[in-house]
Amino acid sequence: MAKKRRTELDIDSDFLAEEQAEAPPKVEEAPSPPKPEAPKPPKKKINKVKLLIVVGAGTAATVLTVALVWLAIVFFSSITAARHVEPPPPPPKEEAQPGPTIAPTYALDPFLIPLKEKGAAENKLVKIEFTLEMTSPETQRDIERNITLVRENVYFMLQSKEGRDFIGKEMLEKIAVDVAIAVNRSLQSGGVTRAWITGVLIS
Repeated sequence: MAKKRRTELDIDSDFLAEEQAEAPPKVEEAPSPPKPEAPKPPKKKINKVKLLIVVGAGTAATVLTVALVWLAIVFFSSITAARHVEPPPPPPKEEAQPGPTIAPTYALDPFLIPLKEKGAAENKLVKIEFTLEMTSPETQRDIERNITLVRENVYFMLQSKEGRDFIGKEMLEKIAVDVAIAVNRSLQSGGVTRAWITGVLIS
């Protein structure tokens, strides 16, 4: 028993020796040195006062720039508007007040009328002149076309008067009315509004 056990041990030891001879020796790898880490940049402390100054300066610069641009726009727009200002409209024309209309007039040549007075040794003559007021210039042309008839009618009317009819304002105004009526009867259309005496002389 003891011999057998030795054999087993011998076999085992031989086997082990062979295995150890066959197996290459294990080379232990040297551990690689650790890679040096990149140095971290040191953290900078932010100065709040400096930050506020920088932000304030930037804001002020922005506001100033905007204000300058706005002022430039307003300035140039005011210049442009001043150049294109339309002149004020002319004041409304005042309507011309109608002035007094002056009626056309026509002067008749003087009339010489012999006066018939009862009991007078000599007959007297009346020299009398009239001016006619007409409604329009067409009346003047009508008078000039019919001047012979106009003078005859006025002459016969005056010839029927007496000497006393030519004395006094009221009597002369009545003669002037009669002259206007006589002239209108001589025209195709009555256009004489009135007649007045411009001169009278009894001799």
